[in-house]
Amino acid sequence: MEQKPVGNQKMGDVHIAFAALGLVVGAAMWVIGARYTIDGVIWVVNWLLAFVKVEFVIETNGAFYLYASPLPIVFSLFEWVKPVKFRTQPALVLVWALVHFFDFATTFLGLLSVELHLAVVILATAVLSYTPEWIMRTSFTVLRKAVGV
Repeated sequence: MEQKPVGNQKMGDVHIAFAALGLVVGAAMWVIGARYTIDGVIWVVNWLLAFVKVEFVIETNGAFYLYASPLPIVFSLFEWVKPVKFRTQPALVLVWALVHFFDFATTFLGLLSVELHLAVVILATAVLSYTPEWIMRTSFTVLRKAVGV
């Protein structure tokens, strides 16, 4: 005998499906943004090395991306800490703001290599810097509510 869904079971299934899709889309967008953040970090480091006349250039290869991959993770974790938690320590609010700026700036510099119109680069930077985490956090919240956790 087949059981009929009780209450909003079908709606719960829809929420779970959309939350799962959100996690996949958010994670994919985050990886793309992380790649361009690392490209921007490479650009900044190479610029600093050239500025101080050091004859060394970091090449963009798979090994460097692997070594640098924790950097975007740290950015994302630190960015999502609410500055309200730092209200007794203004120096931490400044560090929080600098991390946001550095993440945005390095993603912007990394996207400049794609040779798009500047307005598109700025829009893509904003989307890749903030949207993936928002999508994933919202999806986790919906998923927790849908499964009753």
